[in-house]
Amino acid sequence: MNNILFFILDGYADWESGFASAKLNKPDEGYAVHTISVSEAPVISQGNFFTNIDYSIDTFEDFGSCAALLLIGGTGWGTEHLIKGYDLSLYNSSLSKKITTFINYFLENKILVGAICDGATFMADNGYLDNISHTGNSLSHLKEKAPKYNGEWLFKEKQAIYDNNIITANGTAPLEFVREILLALNMLGGKNKVDEWYNLYKQGTFQS
Repeated sequence: MNNILFFILDGYADWESGFASAKLNKPDEGYAVHTISVSEAPVISQGNFFTNIDYSIDTFEDFGSCAALLLIGGTGWGTEHLIKGYDLSLYNSSLSKKITTFINYFLENKILVGAICDGATFMADNGYLDNISHTGNSLSHLKEKAPKYNGEWLFKEKQAIYDNNIITANGTAPLEFVREILLALNMLGGKNKVDEWYNLYKQGTFQS
């Protein structure tokens, strides 16, 4: 089974994970969605969904089964003090380092990493976006919240971008985020089918 890990924190953005989890959880096609966080304690979304966590980054070992790691945005990145620009005096460098170590394993083994909203900001804050085409909530947001970010020259005003095995998206782009994941994993049988799915939900009409 190709596992797709959703990294979520308290206050994660429901809309950034909803389309993705529903579309990517396809056991009959060999893909299964699981949740992972900084511990195995349940988290609560912005919409007050109580969400069980399958794995902790401290104990997860089954990397060989993974097809992707997806960093979902939300308020937790700020309240957990994982991004320097929210409050440098409270920045949790130790926990941030654990997350980057976890991400590094995926990238070093050419496993897809996707990041939306402040998941992308975390990537910018830790240098992952300095040399690839990328997007995020906005260029000004990345520069403010990720003070050591040096990727301004490669920032694109787009909803979602795939480059060098990393997908980035802004928080208003849950559908575009999923589209790039589906294409990168070669799911649904190719681009035409992916576009058909995307257009259905983007345009809001069924075609007979």
